[in-house]
Amino acid sequence: MSVSSGRTIRVGVIGIGFGQNVHVPALRSDARCEVAAICSSDLQRARTVADRIQIPRAFGDARALIEDPQIDAVSIAVPPADQPGLIEAAAAAGKHVFCEKPVGFDVESVARAYQKVQQADIRHTVDFMFPEIRAWQRTKELLDARTLGNLRQVVVSWHVETYAYRRGLSDSWKTRRAQGGGTLNTFVSHTMYYIEWLLGPIVRLTAHLTPPSDVNECDARVNSWLEMGNGTLVDLSVAADAFGGGGHRLEFYGDTGTLILSNATNDYASGFELMLRRRQDATFESLIQADTGTGDGRIKAVASIVRRFIDAILQNKTASPGLAEGLRVQFLLEAARKADRAVQWQSVT
Repeated sequence: MSVSSGRTIRVGVIGIGFGQNVHVPALRSDARCEVAAICSSDLQRARTVADRIQIPRAFGDARALIEDPQIDAVSIAVPPADQPGLIEAAAAAGKHVFCEKPVGFDVESVARAYQKVQQADIRHTVDFMFPEIRAWQRTKELLDARTLGNLRQVVVSWHVETYAYRRGLSDSWKTRRAQGGGTLNTFVSHTMYYIEWLLGPIVRLTAHLTPPSDVNECDARVNSWLEMGNGTLVDLSVAADAFGGGGHRLEFYGDTGTLILSNATNDYASGFELMLRRRQDATFESLIQADTGTGDGRIKAVASIVRRFIDAILQNKTASPGLAEGLRVQFLLEAARKADRAVQWQSVT
C-alpha cells in the first residue's frame, strides 16, 4: 500500500498488553501517526481499553482490523506463535507491519512471512530495542573504534525474575512452549540480535536450556557460548526465574581495556550505565550514568524504531531492523535448540 507523504498514517494495534502499554504511546509520539484502532481477542476488553486511552475504534478480530480499509498499517504485539500468520494477512491486505520479537516460533513460519512482505512490497520493522538506547550506541562506537584493543572475551548476563515466574503464572503464554514462550524466545532473541549488532556475525554456537522446577513446559534459563567471526568468544547466561537477580550486564575484555554496560534496575530500557577502564587508568571511568527518569523506558526506545517505520512508509524505503533481521535471529534461536538437543556446537554461518 502506498501512502501519500502528506497524510497521517492510520495504525491499528493488535494486542492490549505490551501493545497498549508500549506500542500505543510510542506510536503517538510521532505526529505523523494516528492510533486509529486497537484489537483484543475479546471485543469487550478491546472496547474498554479503547475508551480508557481514547482510541476511536475497537476490534475483537485481528483479521477484521487488518482488512479494514481505514487502516494503513498494523502494530502487532501478540505471542510469537500467532505473529507470522498476522504478518502474512497484513501482507495480503497491503498493510505495513510493525511487530515484536521474536517474529515467530520457528524458522519456516518466519521465512514464509518474510517472503510474503517482500512480494507485497510493504514496509516492516521489528522491535529489537536495545540498539536505540544511548549507552548501547556509545558502546558500539567504542568497540568499532577498537578502544579496548584486541577483544579477548565478552560476558553477557541477564538475570531477572519476571512477573510470570514471580507470581507462578503457569497459564501465561510466556511460560508456554506452544505459544512461543520461554527465556530463549523472550530474552535471548534480544541478545542474539544485539550481539551481532555490536560484534558482527556469530559463526557457531552451543547452548543448554534449563526448565524451571515448577513450570516444566519451556526453558527458564539459557546458557550459551558463541564464537564470533573474528574468533572472540561470548559467554551468555540468561534467566527469567532468578529471584533477586542482578539485572542486565555486558562485559567486554580487550588487551588494552575493559568496558562494562550494566543495568541493575527493574526497567529493561532505562537505567543503563557505561564504565570504561584502560590499561593506563587506575580506576573505571564513568562514561554514561544510569538514567533515573520516570516512566517506562521501553517507550522511548520503541519510539525510535517507530520513527524509522513511519519514515519508511512515507519515503517508500526499507527500515531496519526488519523481518530479514528477525529471520536471522529465528535461525540462531533454532540453532540453540538444536545444540541443546544434540549437545554439540552448531554452525550458523
